[in-house]
Amino acid sequence: RYTGIKTVALYASWEYRTAKQDEHVRYEGLNGQTKANELDMIGKNIEVTQSNATVGLAWTVNPALSLRAELFTKDHENNFAGYDDVVGRNYVLNYDIYGTKLTGVVKLTNLISLTSRYVLQRSKSAIFHSGLTTAGVINGSVDGNDSTRHNFSEGITWTVSKAVYVQANGTVVFDQVQTMYPWISGNAK
Repeated sequence: RYTGIKTVALYASWEYRTAKQDEHVRYEGLNGQTKANELDMIGKNIEVTQSNATVGLAWTVNPALSLRAELFTKDHENNFAGYDDVVGRNYVLNYDIYGTKLTGVVKLTNLISLTSRYVLQRSKSAIFHSGLTTAGVINGSVDGNDSTRHNFSEGITWTVSKAVYVQANGTVVFDQVQTMYPWISGNAK
């Protein structure tokens, strides 16, 4: 965080997380019986990698108006690799999210303030499964599940006293998701 410019604060953050573990799973049908076409125990190595980054600025224009702009990205990958009796059975989900958040706070009086926010978020994901071999699938991998989200929100805060405030919020979201449905056939569809 940098506050060396009068009325402006610049900030950035980045985090990276990873986790590795083994998992043993037993699949059962709705009647509690093990499915005939599944092994009793399936062993998987699981590796999860997440990276999140944010860059932004907060600007106090005057005592009655503050503005904030922020860019963000998230890169997540979940990798499930089979071993032992299911060696070669793999599943990978990789999705990337990026967007921007714009916020404005207007203090109408010392008691009433308005907070307006717009968030644009886009994402792209890819799925790999060693069993996907149908039309539209390239070596078990499918690009799809892309999404776009526009989020508009408004908040009104009334400070009744030092100990009590009342707040009303409203949000409108326009969300579009493209799934891999048109490209997959068979049981995966």
